[in-house]
Amino acid sequence: MSKPEALKKLVPRSGARNDDRTGHDLPPFASIHDNCQELYRTLVALSIGQVSRNSDFLGVGWRIMDARSRRSRSALIDAVYRLCVEKGIDHLTVTDVAAEAGVSRDTFYRHSADPVELLCAALQEELTDSVSAYLAMPVIGDDEDSVFLAPAAAVMDHMRNHTAIYRQAPGSKSGARLTAIIEAAARQVIETHLDNHPEIVPDALQPMTDVVRQMSLAYASSGATAAFFSWINGDDLTDVRHYAQVVLLSGPEWWLGLPEPVAVPHPREAHS
Repeated sequence: MSKPEALKKLVPRSGARNDDRTGHDLPPFASIHDNCQELYRTLVALSIGQVSRNSDFLGVGWRIMDARSRRSRSALIDAVYRLCVEKGIDHLTVTDVAAEAGVSRDTFYRHSADPVELLCAALQEELTDSVSAYLAMPVIGDDEDSVFLAPAAAVMDHMRNHTAIYRQAPGSKSGARLTAIIEAAARQVIETHLDNHPEIVPDALQPMTDVVRQMSLAYASSGATAAFFSWINGDDLTDVRHYAQVVLLSGPEWWLGLPEPVAVPHPREAHS
């Protein structure tokens, strides 16, 4: 077969049929250059995990690359956690994190744009997994506890597992990004509960316009977040459940989801 004929086989004309061995149509490419570009984009997508793990594209090769990518990401996350504790969040560098993880800078950039972004993404993913079980709660708890006790404790337990990191939030250039992780989780739980149970809104807040809704959610989520950070920077991190109850009982009663309303005595009555 001559070279021109061989090229015609490799590069079908636009719209021409090009079957693989299983009889499936392959996409027509206008040139070898387009073929190379498509292959490059595919390999990049594979290396950073943008292709579904369930895809059988490239067969075993994809599974190998997927496993390799996951190992690299796991090593990078472990490294950025360690270095954040040792050097501080404001002193993380790509070079240090890559070296600590035993990968190249190029590999690092396949997973994240910068170390703080990698750190926050890892923390957020971990926390999202922790609170995901609490996005379909009943309107009222089964016992004497608030329906929010378990998710609040889950958030606080996550923070306690990374105490040395979250304690860097005050005064850090990246402190707002750490705070945003906690507030996003708190808001997700609270907002989902409000969407599922709009009947909990008291008459005093009716009609709940979008402005009223956003104000209520902001107050509840940011207030809880501030309380969580006050706790993590304290000297008693032993009883998560107790302090989760403190956070909840300090907020609006209508959020609590208790079987019976909590009687909050007037300060004068409490001291009489």
